[in-house]
Amino acid sequence: MISYSRNRNKGAGAVPFENKSKNLFFKFHFLKKIFFTILLLIFLLFMHMVSRDLPLITKDNIIFSGLDLNRMDSMSSKGVLEEELVDSINLELNKNFWVINLDKIQSILRNNFWIKDVSLKKEWPNKLYINIQKHIPVALWNKDFLLTSTAKILPKEDHYLVNDLPALVLRSNENGTVLNDDHQIIRSTVDWFNYFQRPLKKYGLNISSQIKESDGSFNLVIDDDLVLRLGNKHVRERYSRFLILLDQHLIDQLDDIERIDLRYMSGISVGYSSNEKRDSILLTYANFN
Repeated sequence: MISYSRNRNKGAGAVPFENKSKNLFFKFHFLKKIFFTILLLIFLLFMHMVSRDLPLITKDNIIFSGLDLNRMDSMSSKGVLEEELVDSINLELNKNFWVINLDKIQSILRNNFWIKDVSLKKEWPNKLYINIQKHIPVALWNKDFLLTSTAKILPKEDHYLVNDLPALVLRSNENGTVLNDDHQIIRSTVDWFNYFQRPLKKYGLNISSQIKESDGSFNLVIDDDLVLRLGNKHVRERYSRFLILLDQHLIDQLDDIERIDLRYMSGISVGYSSNEKRDSILLTYANFN
């Protein structure tokens, strides 16, 4: 009886120390998680209270990227464009950082005709990153517009520097110039420009202006000085004639030449800027083969 009672008490005795340690460890770990969760919630609440009335500061806390103005690039032009964009979204910036509407800001910025695409990211406590993909101008189109690399015609802003862009001018009978965003007309105009410009590169010459008159005649201005008249017939043959004479006779005289008229069956008229030199006709003795 005594031995039975002792065995019974032994089986119903206290939990071993090893099991107690495990239970205490799990309880402590659980309490630690709760403690850090509470701390995190308190921290987030504190941050919200601190920044709830903190607007984005437009001048110092908006960071632009991708604003490459390409040939129009200058510090003043870039600054003006940034200022325009900030002004357009100013009302959206004076809001709580946490509720500022990036979709709305993106929509507003895309309304700027020079912006091709835009992406935004905000960073606590008061920074806004704006990445801009911009239309790239490749030519001045009828003086008051710009032609972009995607064949889009956009208004020219006064603060953009476009002095080194070639001018493409199409004249009409009514008012002297025509603006037409028809893709075929744009493509044809650009193809002609590339045809004229490509062979001039080896001479270090550039077409400043390409003017197509209402009757289809082409006039080219090379390096802002030399006027080349091609007419509206046999344009490619006449231009080839000019290139041959340029290589054989004219390349060393360009500084003295004011105009070259190729509207002849077999020669050209050269007008010199110097009073000592009179207009002359170069006939077919030159080698055109």
